[in-house]
Amino acid sequence: TILQTQALDNSNFHSVEPGNYYHFGLANGIQQHFPSSLQNNTSVIKIVAGIDSQPLFKSTAEEFLSILAYIRPHIIIDVLCCDAPAKSFILQTKGHAGFSSCSRCEHEGTYLLNRITFPYTSGNQPSKRTHQNYNSRSDEEYHIGNTSILVTIPYFDVVADFSMDYQHLVCLSIVRKMNYLWMKGPVSVRYPSLKIEEISKTLVGLRKNIPCGHYIDIVRKILDNFIKQFEILYGRHLLTHNVHGLNHICDDYIKFGPLDNCSTFSFENYMSTLKILIRKPDKPLIQVVKRCNEINLLKPQIQNETPADFHFSGSHEPTFTPLTENV
Repeated sequence: TILQTQALDNSNFHSVEPGNYYHFGLANGIQQHFPSSLQNNTSVIKIVAGIDSQPLFKSTAEEFLSILAYIRPHIIIDVLCCDAPAKSFILQTKGHAGFSSCSRCEHEGTYLLNRITFPYTSGNQPSKRTHQNYNSRSDEEYHIGNTSILVTIPYFDVVADFSMDYQHLVCLSIVRKMNYLWMKGPVSVRYPSLKIEEISKTLVGLRKNIPCGHYIDIVRKILDNFIKQFEILYGRHLLTHNVHGLNHICDDYIKFGPLDNCSTFSFENYMSTLKILIRKPDKPLIQVVKRCNEINLLKPQIQNETPADFHFSGSHEPTFTPLTENV
């Protein structure tokens, strides 16, 4: 064909119930990211990975589950960005509707008005989870299956290196909930339209003001007070898993910097690119693999070099790739 579509290697296809999996691998993605002409002394490459699913067609129940990554110069897994259901699936731990579902601390939820809630605590703070106590399963109520194989990855912390994910925790959960309460909630907390417009203009005006990391301790206190006042204003029954997660989001800023560095926004945006590669409902995975191979053929090829031969330096813009062969 004009695009020189190559025959697929069936050995890279695997049956993973209830669907199929294709492994692109990581080495090819790294090779395509860095031109062979680069010479540098960078000793570490940071991989930011995201895992998410997307429905393919309205007429079928099929979903496309992608494992994507982009590169930050310096090879270690820097952070895994997932929403709460994906994180609990990967770690084989309680989901967001479980009593012991927080991935950062051992705060046990309570059952109230047909939901699991996490009441505000100002005194004795719950113990923090660590990589070591996850591996030793010290809190058996947190686990629902075998310990994740991710514990075998060198230098990867299965607690701290799974981000809280600003997109799902804040934007799609708490902000959405606040908007609903202010516009359609009980009369006691509902705002008039003029007040809502005023709040909106104030938020837009804040865009040009970027807060300094120097104030992170103040931010932590503000978030703690937000959770406390949230319980008073809207009721303990609305202190859900995501509201409780605000206790830990400052830790992500300290470790990863701006929250966009460890959010799923980039991966969610790229999912639409993958969906465009699927032209019909039949065999969507094979279609994506072929289209990706065609795209790679259009890029400059790196000859006679292996990942061990590479030297990296300088800054690079994030570019996404399905994970390719094992390094």
